[in-house]
Amino acid sequence: MKNKKLMIIIVAILLLAGGICALIFFPKNGAGSAAGSEEPTALSAAGSSVAEKGARLTVWYSDSSLTDYMNAVCGEYMERTGVRVTPEYISGIDFLDEAKNAAQENGVPDVFVVPNTSLEEASLLLAKEVDGSSAFINADRYPDVAIHSITYKGNKVAYPLSYENTFMVYNRTYLETYARDKIESERAQEAADNAEAGQEPGETENATDEEVAELTQSFVPESFEALQEFADEYNAPSGVEAVLGWDTSDVLYTYFVLGSSIDLGGQDGDDDNSFKVINGNSVDCMEEYRALTQYFSLDGEDASYNHIRDAFCEGGFVFAIVTTDIVKELEEKINDGTFAWDYEVCPLPDIVNSIDAAAMSITDCACVSKYTAYPKAAEDFAQFLAGRDSAQILYDKAGRLSPSKEAADIYLHGADVLEEYARSVPAPKLMRRADFWMRMEIAYMKTAGGADPRIALQELEKSLK
Repeated sequence: MKNKKLMIIIVAILLLAGGICALIFFPKNGAGSAAGSEEPTALSAAGSSVAEKGARLTVWYSDSSLTDYMNAVCGEYMERTGVRVTPEYISGIDFLDEAKNAAQENGVPDVFVVPNTSLEEASLLLAKEVDGSSAFINADRYPDVAIHSITYKGNKVAYPLSYENTFMVYNRTYLETYARDKIESERAQEAADNAEAGQEPGETENATDEEVAELTQSFVPESFEALQEFADEYNAPSGVEAVLGWDTSDVLYTYFVLGSSIDLGGQDGDDDNSFKVINGNSVDCMEEYRALTQYFSLDGEDASYNHIRDAFCEGGFVFAIVTTDIVKELEEKINDGTFAWDYEVCPLPDIVNSIDAAAMSITDCACVSKYTAYPKAAEDFAQFLAGRDSAQILYDKAGRLSPSKEAADIYLHGADVLEEYARSVPAPKLMRRADFWMRMEIAYMKTAGGADPRIALQELEKSLK
């Protein structure tokens, strides 16, 4: 997710400077989409006729971490349908310009993968509205946020492939141990008090599993106020760095502070008239954020997200604010025995009581080019990328999570993580707003440094005009 943010920032800087730099890498043996040798009519991954003889497809992507996935999923698709798909990794921040030029000249790519933040540009250049969208992309299969993420100006222009967002995890074993110790120490103290008062102390009962479970659940914070109260009384075991691991310096992990109080482009992130950040709720949340950064802040390298993620996986935090990349890492550590605890996923705490937290999500999308010579085959392949079978390959090869509800059972705590994605808001798509990450991060930094939150937000809103 951070890589995507950096790419957005780089694009914004170069656009503002009036120039764009590019580095394009074309793998050898790439297959174009011009009609090749005649082949039997292909079948879709679902088994229906694609009815395009000789279909040969090319899919472009710009995230190198998807290479193993792309190789595997293209091979799987060919086994199922007989349609050869050649994946090509294209490195460069003018990815979509190159895609349009190549598509106009020789028909490739047929399908391409971009984050939802690029869908305005993709729609203007070469993405076509998806066919049969109501049948495949619907609320039974995807959370609303996924549908909003692939919608531009009222049209569905892509298929949801994977998602990244922020949520909270906690070490349940730590909380259960603390709950049991708390119950039994309080009973022991009560018995001691009774004995001192000359009363029969009686037999001290051990805490039951039901009592422990109930108290443990009460420790899971619904607000940061509750988390602070827990942190004040908690006796951390050896090896725990802090109660909460939170990178308070990066907007990826702090956006939720303002998420439900501001509007960045409307529900689809494509309305240039809906960029509003200054109101009573947002000011209250930023004021509380400033106090929280002082209470929960970490120093130096310990404050980086990578350290927080890795340290949680080693038992270093009770709670941590993380992104979806932790799911695969924790599963691997559980399987190899290096994560010796139980963990759970929970919603991000509210910053101010009654004001919900709302993280920002980025959804990778599979788009079909309007220049493809094989629109039916390309559409079918894009749907395959967005389906459950591809989701398993995506997770195994790239550690990414699918937004499909049908795929939630693939991952440990997959339904809980997907629910947190469903609570998120999609990052905006507008090219003119590509530098909003930088501007928001500046507002957070100023507030954390002691600036008046209202002034910081006013400056932010003014910069977004």
